[in-house]
Amino acid sequence: MSQKRTCIALFTKYPTEGRVKTRLIPAFGAQTATKIHNFLAKRTINTLAQAASQNPNLDLHVFYDGADLTAMQTWLGSGLSYHKQHGNDLGDRLSNAMNALFAEGYLSIIFVGADCFNLNAQHIMDAACLLETSDVVIGPCKDGGYYLIGIKKVAPEIFKGISWGSEQVFSQTINIAKQLGMSYSLLPMLSDIDRQEDVYDGCEELKNITGQ
Repeated sequence: MSQKRTCIALFTKYPTEGRVKTRLIPAFGAQTATKIHNFLAKRTINTLAQAASQNPNLDLHVFYDGADLTAMQTWLGSGLSYHKQHGNDLGDRLSNAMNALFAEGYLSIIFVGADCFNLNAQHIMDAACLLETSDVVIGPCKDGGYYLIGIKKVAPEIFKGISWGSEQVFSQTINIAKQLGMSYSLLPMLSDIDRQEDVYDGCEELKNITGQ
């Protein structure tokens, strides 16, 4: 099998009201929480597409949940490569996507969430560069999670035993990498938009969505 370049894999959900950004619903209501999710996802897609356009070694794929392919294409555009997420939890879904993409011949994979408004194209290109010398690259979040994880070999253990959604995700992942003897590099720490205070500390577009 011929080896392919680096894959950027965006993990996101279709913006179904009441099923996205659920931790924001008590503060802003389901409709506004869905608008925030929609804004962040489209902003992230534009950022990733910009990175891919600047670096010919980057491919962009979208791993989705919560809708069918037609709905996803209507939402984010028909010119993207879409894949349905498979697995019982986020760890399973990431592991399954990793296995599928490496089986396609990719040399490295950069998984990205759709919750970080400060993510830019340079972060993606830096991650790809760091993967040339590190087994794992992680972009930590201020809440203890991560907004990005890059990997260049099959290592399903990196996604196992993680307390997803908790403030321990980043530290647990680093500990697993160390246990596996995998070298790692870190990107700058950024903020995910998961809590009310994240919205208020975010960009003006988010504040406009909430009417604040």
